[in-house]
Amino acid sequence: MPDYVKKNSRGRAVVLQMLGSLLGEVMAMTVLFRYTSELEPRIGFTIASACTLVVGVAVMILVRDRKPKLQQIVKDSETGA
Repeated sequence: MPDYVKKNSRGRAVVLQMLGSLLGEVMAMTVLFRYTSELEPRIGFTIASACTLVVGVAVMILVRDRKPKLQQIVKDSETGA
């Protein structure tokens, strides 16, 4: 992750990554487990997989790499930053 984020934003990026991991754990344990504990294991795993697929596709659609501007590339190559 640090390779994709500016130096002054790395702390925020790591915190957001950990927050997403924590929220995923909470969702899995409270929502998915509570609603699928009465079902057959195969159906429960299918529901959990479907939720993971939906979130994964949403993240792939919403998160995009920005193309650096030409001026920024020239400035970075001059300064080495």
